[in-house]
Amino acid sequence: MKPVNGRSLKPYLTAEEVKGQNLGTCCVCGGGDNVVNVLCLAGRCPILGRGWGCQTCGLDPHGAVAVVCNACRPELVAGTKKLAFICTGIPGRDGRTSAGEMMAGFDHDYSKHVPPILGT
Repeated sequence: MKPVNGRSLKPYLTAEEVKGQNLGTCCVCGGGDNVVNVLCLAGRCPILGRGWGCQTCGLDPHGAVAVVCNACRPELVAGTKKLAFICTGIPGRDGRTSAGEMMAGFDHDYSKHVPPILGT
């Protein structure tokens, strides 16, 4: 993934952090196996209040989310595959929406975040 606004942020949760949760189908290939990678996107969630938010910025949970299987993640990061879908709301419950329908205009307010420490 490319840095966001010049900053390199971890835009996903690890498999350990989502272990045991049913996240539904992969937003790249549509498959259901090993879907354990959660991406927080710079766009609005189709169902406001069921996306990602940020306590530091004071953002309500309106950010778009996508979930990706382990097989698609490397190619998505490399840019050889793209998201076909985003989560309509809660990943394992609210279904999927075409990625092309994601509304822009949701991101961190970086002035409220401590600058990253060099080397991290």
